[in-house]
Amino acid sequence: MKIAFITWFIGFVMLTILLLGETVIAQKGKSRHCRENIENASKTCEIKSCNAECVKRHKVAGSTCGQGEGKIPICICYYNCPR
Repeated sequence: MKIAFITWFIGFVMLTILLLGETVIAQKGKSRHCRENIENASKTCEIKSCNAECVKRHKVAGSTCGQGEGKIPICICYYNCPR
C-alpha cells in the first residue's frame, strides 16, 4: 500500500513540475509593447488619421494623441515589439 502511494505521489509531483514549466515558458513568450511617436506635416493630431498611419506602419497597433517637445501635438503609436 505504501509503495502504491509513493509511486502515485512521485508521478503527481513530476506532472506538476512539467505543467509549471510549460506555464513559465508560455509566459516568457508574451511580447512587450513598443511605442513610436509620429509627427505629421501640419503639426496636428486627429485620432482617425493617427490610427490609420499607425496601422499602416504596424499591422496590429493602437494609437492616441499626445504632446511632444514644445507642446506640439503628436500621434503616439503602440504596437507589439518584434522578438
